[in-house]
Amino acid sequence: VSAFGFSQPFQVGHTTITFNDPNRTGGFGSGGGSGRQIQTEIYYPANTAGDDVPIANGQFPVIVIGHGFVMAWDAYQNVWEHFAPNGYVLAFPRTEGSFSPSHGDFGMDLKLVAEKMQMEATDQNSIFYQALTDKDAIAGHSMGGGAGVLASENNTDIETYVGMAPAETNPSAV
Repeated sequence: VSAFGFSQPFQVGHTTITFNDPNRTGGFGSGGGSGRQIQTEIYYPANTAGDDVPIANGQFPVIVIGHGFVMAWDAYQNVWEHFAPNGYVLAFPRTEGSFSPSHGDFGMDLKLVAEKMQMEATDQNSIFYQALTDKDAIAGHSMGGGAGVLASENNTDIETYVGMAPAETNPSAV
């Protein structure tokens, strides 16, 4: 019996960034400035696994992922463990996790995180400096899938939308 394994091209790095939207209030997290706090867990290709390690050499696309109703970002560990080693940066906003979420705010959060990640690519002090392509995707599961539709609407910066059993939202994602 022979045994063989498959190696992944990259290790998985992780960092947490709290982005803010000065035009709104609420959210989740702290330290992002005034306005709405959008704490975001980010997983990315790295040469060494760990928190706040340098990103691998190259340029990588960003996927912003919206969680399902009353689900936490860490329920999607299988997603980042698959995509980050294969050359994708995944951003998981932690907002709107309560029993009474605002779908509209969550959609705006997803859109804002995509925009802010592109800004990280131009910030010399960022782990992501010059490491991100200008290709963004929004993906979401259930409530996050519906909010992803809201985030993608009239947004020319979003190249791809992926819905995983997207739910109807208020305002309507239809």
